[in-house]
Amino acid sequence: MVRGGREPDVITYSTITGSLCKDRLVNDAMEFLSEMVDRDIPPDVVTYSSILHDFCNLGQLNEATRLFKEMVPSQMFTPPYTALMDGYCLQNQIDEDRKVLDIMVGKDLITYSILLVGFLHTILIEGMFIAGKLEVAKELSSKLLCGWNATHCTDIQCHDHQGTS
Repeated sequence: MVRGGREPDVITYSTITGSLCKDRLVNDAMEFLSEMVDRDIPPDVVTYSSILHDFCNLGQLNEATRLFKEMVPSQMFTPPYTALMDGYCLQNQIDEDRKVLDIMVGKDLITYSILLVGFLHTILIEGMFIAGKLEVAKELSSKLLCGWNATHCTDIQCHDHQGTS
């Protein structure tokens, strides 16, 4: 991969892994991920997200979960929780989905408040409805929007209102 004396960097690798994943070549993308690590080039959230999304889209949740667990302890960046949640919903694994939600919410409510409103309504709650778990969807929706203290609920409502005006 070295041309003209330039060594590949995280952007180069992320671009390649993203392209491979768009072509559903996740095993090839994993080889590039291994090469990055071997060359002491730390993968970033873009690199991991592409591969994680592809594993989920291909229904390979065991691999997605393994990769996710590899990302979480690194503390280099915030892992893409929604990618894994979407994969679990697509495979109707609602209980696993809720476990990821609990981990995500426990990390940092302020960081995830906007994410929760935007993605969880389209991913998790829709998944509950598809699975026929209407009461769980209703309870979860209520818990997400108003189960926190007033500051978080106000932040969410304010941002949601600003986004719809």
